[in-house]
Amino acid sequence: GNNLTKDITLLGFQYQDFFNDSLYRTFETYGAGMGGTDGYAKVLAGFGVNKELIKDSVALDAKLTLGMAGGGDIDTGGGFIVQPMIGLDINIVDGWNVKPMIGKTYAPSGNFSSTTSELGLSWTGGKGKTEYNIKNKTYYPDDSSRTKSGGLYADRIELLGISFSKKVNDKVRVSGSAYGAYKGDVGAYAEGLFGIEVQPFELPIHASYEFGVGGGGGMDVGEGLIHQSTIGTRISLSQKFDITIDIGRMKGVDGGSFAANILQVGVSF
Repeated sequence: GNNLTKDITLLGFQYQDFFNDSLYRTFETYGAGMGGTDGYAKVLAGFGVNKELIKDSVALDAKLTLGMAGGGDIDTGGGFIVQPMIGLDINIVDGWNVKPMIGKTYAPSGNFSSTTSELGLSWTGGKGKTEYNIKNKTYYPDDSSRTKSGGLYADRIELLGISFSKKVNDKVRVSGSAYGAYKGDVGAYAEGLFGIEVQPFELPIHASYEFGVGGGGGMDVGEGLIHQSTIGTRISLSQKFDITIDIGRMKGVDGGSFAANILQVGVSF
């Protein structure tokens, strides 16, 4: 019943797939990073139109997405939300664009509605194949980590997620990932991460850095901004499937007591 008096800042990623020169479908996921609403997240899907206004420079972009949202004590009712947006798609260098957009977010079965603005940096990765990776991530919390209520964490926290990635070149790959906890008594905890992976040598060894948002489940990750660094390897099972194994370290960016070692095991295809 309290008023929402602060702006709510979210960080997330969008994956857009074009049917032709102008019509596309979009999948989007976000998590709150500021505004005292950590744990709030939304997942959206929909369609958009991108029409060129100035050749090879500026396009008009409009989209309508539907999805689910909840957490962070925001009243979205049953969780269903509708989000129409309009804006510009501005080319800055070859393959890289800036997308400022504005619109509304409505929760038809709750009392939440808002003016919504987006500022996105997009990359078009040419004709390269998108790789999908289903991952299990295990956190081993530090002994000094505490929940928001001051309690201890379980020895292991298990999360399941999916990531999308694409090659920039033979040595660099970029990714977006989303995870949700299923074991460790933090069941409402979720994450959304951007990443860059580098494989500098002719060996099946890579290093990754990921930055994003996490919250919910009583996890003390400060305002919700988190980051992690990992090193790992890739084992080929066939021409289409690989196993990835990574170890590393995760903690909050802007405070919070939670910090943990990481073990990730995934199947990519």
